[in-house]
Amino acid sequence: MKEQDLIDLGFEKQQGEFVGSDDTYHYYTLDIGNDFTPFCLISNASDELDNGQWFVEIFDYQSFKFVSRYQLEQLLEVLKYAQSTKQSNGVRKIIGGINAMNDNNNPGWK
Repeated sequence: MKEQDLIDLGFEKQQGEFVGSDDTYHYYTLDIGNDFTPFCLISNASDELDNGQWFVEIFDYQSFKFVSRYQLEQLLEVLKYAQSTKQSNGVRKIIGGINAMNDNNNPGWK
């Protein structure tokens, strides 16, 4: 993923400085949701790039890594849908619907 992809998807640039040095680095974040603690996506830092490639993780959950713009766009669509559904229908209805769908359509999901 390229830096411009992050900018196009609405990520905000954050600046950082190395302790005891004038050198700086930057990374990108995107907060989703208006709850007390929003869902935060965070990129790798500019000094950690591998062949100029960026990736995004869920803040504090390094086991989820999004390396392509397409993956990230899909995640953002799901999160935006879930947020708008919560606002219009309520969380219990969504969770109940998902659980019912999983139980009825795929009994192996528990």
